[in-house]
Amino acid sequence: LYHLFLKESPTGRSMPALSSSRGQHCIEDFYDIQSRLTDHSCGAGGTVVRGIRRSDGVAFAVKICELGSSREDKSQIQTLTQVNHPGIIKLVDWFETPTTLYVVMELAMGGEMFARIVERGRFTERQAAAAFKQILEAVGHMHDRGLVHCDLKPENILYEDDSDRQIKIADFGFAQFMPDAVEGGHLSKQLGTLNYTAPEILSGAGYGTKADMWSLGVILYILLSGIPPFGKTRNETDRQHRNKILTCTYRFYQSHFASVSADATDLIKRLIVLDPAARLGYHEALEHPWIRGNAPDTQLPGEYILEIGTFNSRRGMYRLASHALAGLVTRFAKPDVISAISADTNSLSRVLQEGSIQPIVSLAYSNSPDDRKNACNAMANLALNEDYQGKLILEGGVRRLNQLACKDQAEAADIKFFTAMALARIAKNAELRERLLESGVNADARLNTLVALLHLAAPTHSSRISRQATEALALLGTEESLHDRLLCEPAR
Repeated sequence: LYHLFLKESPTGRSMPALSSSRGQHCIEDFYDIQSRLTDHSCGAGGTVVRGIRRSDGVAFAVKICELGSSREDKSQIQTLTQVNHPGIIKLVDWFETPTTLYVVMELAMGGEMFARIVERGRFTERQAAAAFKQILEAVGHMHDRGLVHCDLKPENILYEDDSDRQIKIADFGFAQFMPDAVEGGHLSKQLGTLNYTAPEILSGAGYGTKADMWSLGVILYILLSGIPPFGKTRNETDRQHRNKILTCTYRFYQSHFASVSADATDLIKRLIVLDPAARLGYHEALEHPWIRGNAPDTQLPGEYILEIGTFNSRRGMYRLASHALAGLVTRFAKPDVISAISADTNSLSRVLQEGSIQPIVSLAYSNSPDDRKNACNAMANLALNEDYQGKLILEGGVRRLNQLACKDQAEAADIKFFTAMALARIAKNAELRERLLESGVNADARLNTLVALLHLAAPTHSSRISRQATEALALLGTEESLHDRLLCEPAR
């Protein structure tokens, strides 16, 4: 084992160096590694298994990541060392070998909050307000430290145990610290999951902690109705879907909000606000009457539980189907396979149409080369369709492709080829070239698409790989606004 020397955040914020407290021992000296976890989460990417601490028998979540893709996970370790709150998943320990990073985290045995609501079969506004207050307090702890989560969504909100008393926020893979005012005072990297992403992130206008408050407004809307405010309809293009978010176009359907109090809808309206300056911060949200005790103790109607159950099952089915989805797109070798299969009879197509592409991205983090190859093939084929190109950038697909392109150890030639093909296809979209070039990894800004393409264009790769990478570089070179970045020292 050797130490993790990560002394600065991406913004230059001073942070302590990281090193395992276990000296020269390996993880097996302290934990018994058991079965893979499927119902509990501590973050996307890598394999998550149950680990039992030998000293006291306590169970933890152990995230296992290949070293070549662990920069993000080291960044997540840095982030978690800066927060300490009952409402945030705790970092317990970490170990590193020459090939693998092991991150030991608190295990939220209660599972996802929305799943617990369905299991309980009864839910009141007062219970919703109490749960949302805990979420606000945890987010406030982050924001007080200049940390923006950037990916708040139902999957990342868990219960500590079966008592439902304590909520935990998980998955800090996209989290970023706010830069100092002298550096611009705002974040610019486009990250998140589309349905929960604030418009200022999508527009590239720069964002801060208020972006998380938008996401919380979307979560609260779903929590009280069972439907998303910006859900994608069957015949809607990705551009139309994004435009609904960019223009803050949503409504409170009488069929779903008839039993919801005016105070609750008022809080949602103050969170899902187009102008970040007019949006409530966590301080103001905690002072809202609905949070401070005005939420009625009336049970939400039975139809609500059915809606939450439907919403939750779609998300669960989507995550479980990630391997099959990648296989479908790979097999048919075209992104419109989703619309080619009847949405009424094929659950996979319906789920992909309504959801994000993150399960396919997660598959690209698998320790299995075959899984990584299938995921990269799927992303390359999805990149043929403009509706998915933006999602590949926003939801971490391009970031993972960049990692695979720059891996120090040898990666399968097919994976490199599909990676180069995906980047080249996105580069053909003139509207996305600047966003594509800016897509990197939070922990290392140097590992961006330009560096990835330069790796792939190297003569050490086969001509079919270097040809795709060179084509992408040539397309990026047609944009005058990108010339300065293309003429940086490594590109020369």
